[in-house]
Amino acid sequence: MVYVWLSRIVARRVLKFVVEICKGDKMRRCITFATIVVFMFLIGSCSHTVKVPMYRPPQTDIGVKKVFIAQMTGTGGTDLEDRIRDGLLSSGYYDIVSKLQFEKILSSHGMSWSDLNVLNKVVELGRDIGPAAIILGDVSVSEYTEEPVKYAVVVDEDGTRHKLGKRKGTAHLEAHIRILDARTGEKIFYKKFSTERTEVTKAENAPPPPIDGFELLRDCRQEIADMFVSRITPIETIVSLDYEVDDEIPLLEKGYKMVKAKNYDKAIKYFEQATSENGDRWETWWDLGLTYEAAGMHQKADSALTRAYDLFPEDFIAEEIANNKKYMWRSDDE
Repeated sequence: MVYVWLSRIVARRVLKFVVEICKGDKMRRCITFATIVVFMFLIGSCSHTVKVPMYRPPQTDIGVKKVFIAQMTGTGGTDLEDRIRDGLLSSGYYDIVSKLQFEKILSSHGMSWSDLNVLNKVVELGRDIGPAAIILGDVSVSEYTEEPVKYAVVVDEDGTRHKLGKRKGTAHLEAHIRILDARTGEKIFYKKFSTERTEVTKAENAPPPPIDGFELLRDCRQEIADMFVSRITPIETIVSLDYEVDDEIPLLEKGYKMVKAKNYDKAIKYFEQATSENGDRWETWWDLGLTYEAAGMHQKADSALTRAYDLFPEDFIAEEIANNKKYMWRSDDE
C-alpha cells in the first residue's frame, strides 16, 4: 500500500538522525524506536484501500456481442475453429451461436459456408440474424519438420565414453482470421497469426525418443486461438487503489466515501473541487487520478497522476502511472 512506500521514504530521512541521538543511551534508543513505530503506524492509517473492477478494453473492438463462427478451412481448421469457440465461450463476454444453429440458418437461406465470402450474400444473411460478427479463417501453413538425429561422443571424468543422441522437431502454423460485420458484409478485422513450437529429445547410448509432431501442431493451434481470443476480448480484473485521506482536506474523505459507494461521478466532483482549492497538495491529484482510473477515464487519470508526481516525485506514483497506461488502448473519455 501507499504507506509502505511512504514509510520507506520517511525511514531513509530519519535514519541518520536516529543513529546520532541513540549512541550510548539504551533508554533513549528504546524510546526512539517506539516513537518511530507509532509514527509509521500513523502514516499507514492515512491510507485507505478500495478494491474496484478495472476494465481493460479489447485491442480490437468488434462492436457486437453476438458471434457466429464459420467453418475454418485448411489442415487442422476444424480444430482451430473449436478452440476459438471454446476460448470465446470461456471468456463469458460473447454470445456464441452454436455451429449447428448456424448451419440451419445458412440452409434456410440456401447458403453454404463458401457463400460467406460473397458480400451480398452476407448482407442478405445479416438482415435475418441482426447485429452480429462472423468469424472466418483458414490454416494456410501446417507443417512439422524434424532434423536428422545427431550423435555426439561424451567422455566422463573417468574416461568412460558415451554416445549422446539428440532429436529436434519443429511445428510451424500460420492462420488467417477475419471478422465480418453481418449487417454490411464489410471486413472489420483481419490478421495473419503465426507460431512455432520446438521439442528436443535426448538419449544416451540409444536412439532418442520420438517426438509427437501432431501434438506440437495442436499446441500451435491452441496458441493461435488464445492470441485471437485475447485480441478481441476485454479483460476485467480486480485492483486495489490506495487513497490518501487528510483531516486538513475534508473533501478527500467525502470523495473516498463516494468511491466506496461506487458513486464515481460524485467522487470525481469532490476530488476536482479538492484540486481546485488545494492544488498544491499531491494527495488531491492522486485521489482524483485513482478515481478517474476506477471510472475508466484513463486519459484523464494519466494527467492527474502526472500532476501528483510533479508535486511528489516518488516511485509509487510513477508505478501507478505505468499501471494506468496498460488500460489506455481505448477509453470512453477519449
